[in-house]
Amino acid sequence: MLPNPGVNALITLGEMGMLLLLEKEKRLLHARLRDCKPDVWCAVGAGDAALAGILFELDCGKLWEGGALQTALAAASAAVELPGTEAPTKEDVAKFAGHVDIQDHEVFCMETSHRSISSQPKLGGEQGA
Repeated sequence: MLPNPGVNALITLGEMGMLLLLEKEKRLLHARLRDCKPDVWCAVGAGDAALAGILFELDCGKLWEGGALQTALAAASAAVELPGTEAPTKEDVAKFAGHVDIQDHEVFCMETSHRSISSQPKLGGEQGA
């Protein structure tokens, strides 16, 4: 079993790539394609392909910056070239894997706060006032 990588968020940005926030390490990774652009047929299933790529690489013992994020973007890029929800093959993913650049940014402030928001707004002022 792999240790919890401390991932706070993975955000897909379409043609601008994806962002990965690593909470424990206070880092933000930005993955983008260089020197190529997928011929977009259909974006349905791209997020599922990205998640499949991530899970495959993490299950193989790779770290985020050691292949999982690269494969996630390559899989999503390959998926948008296919009709409907057709899953990309290993060869489809490999076509993009060598074109992924990952920029590593240190995050200096990572404070979070939580506030409770009522799902039922009060109408007509406070009750019992």
